[in-house]
Amino acid sequence: METLQPTPPVPAANPPTGGPPAVSPAPPAPKRDYHIILILLLPLVAIVGSYFLFRTKEPQTTVVDPSSTPPQAPIATQNPGRSLSQVATQSAYLALEQQVVDLSTQISQTSPQDVRTAPPSLILPLGFK
Repeated sequence: METLQPTPPVPAANPPTGGPPAVSPAPPAPKRDYHIILILLLPLVAIVGSYFLFRTKEPQTTVVDPSSTPPQAPIATQNPGRSLSQVATQSAYLALEQQVVDLSTQISQTSPQDVRTAPPSLILPLGFK
C-alpha cells in the first residue's frame, strides 16, 4: 500500500477585526475647468444681450421721398414791439437799453477783416527738431 504523506499545516489567518473591509480610495474626480467655460460663454452672452438691449432702443425712422413733398419756404417773423412797463421807465433800465443799442451799432460797424480783431499768434520756441 502506498503511504500518504501528511500535508503541511496552513498558517493561521489573522482573524477579522469586525470592521468593514479595507477599501482602496477612489481616484479623485477630474477637475472641470469652469474658468474656460466662463471665458467662452461670457462674451457670447454679453454680445447677445447687448444686441437685444440696443435693438429695442433704435428709433423707428420713416424715410420720406423728397420728390413727393414740395419744399417749404422759411417763414420770416418779426419780433413784436415791446411796450414799456412801469419798471422800464426807471433810469437804469433805460440806460441799459441805450447801451445795448450802442453796442449793436459798434458790432455792425466792425469789419471782420480788421487786423485789430484777429487773435494773437503764439509762436513758442518748444525746441522740437
